[in-house]
Order: sequence, then structure tokens, then C-alpha cells
Amino acid sequence: MKVKVKKIKFNDYVPRGVFEQIRWEKDIAMQQLEELAVPFGAKPELYAKPIVHAHWTTEFCCSVCGQEAPCLGRCVYELSNYCPNCGAYMVEEELK
Repeated sequence: MKVKVKKIKFNDYVPRGVFEQIRWEKDIAMQQLEELAVPFGAKPELYAKPIVHAHWTTEFCCSVCGQEAPCLGRCVYELSNYCPNCGAYMVEEELK
């Protein structure tokens, strides 16, 4: 006994606007991958940077790059969890 299988077209069941939105998002994602020189389907851990630990010095500078912490005015510094210049993760005290 043969069974007839009807092929379902994607456009028949998804509104055209939604289909165009998905196509646009795919194109943007592929463009971003090309700009970053990441091959499609590559494993992200191969392109990850190692975590660099640092601390804020007494002069409110990053111990890795020496960049001063962002100043909010009147000698008030924003000591975030990372250095905005080099991206180093800030720990409470110096690692030994």
C-alpha cells in the first residue's frame, strides 16, 4: 500500500512578514560572523579569550593595563567588576 505524502511549503503556513523577518535576521547573523572572521558552525570556545584577573590599585588604576578607573567627578571613581580598557576581571584583593 502506497501512502501519498504531501510536501508542506514553509510559506503556506507562516505569514509572509514573519518569514521575511527570519530571513533578515539570518542574513544579519551571517554578516556578523563574516565580520568577526568566525567560520559558520565553529565552536565558540575556540574563539574565547582567557580570563585575566586583576585588581584596582590604590591609585584607582588597573593592575594589568594601568588605565585609570572611570571618574564620576570630584575624585569619585567607578570601580566596576572589570576594566573598561582591557576587560580584565577585577578581584577584591591582589592574587598571590
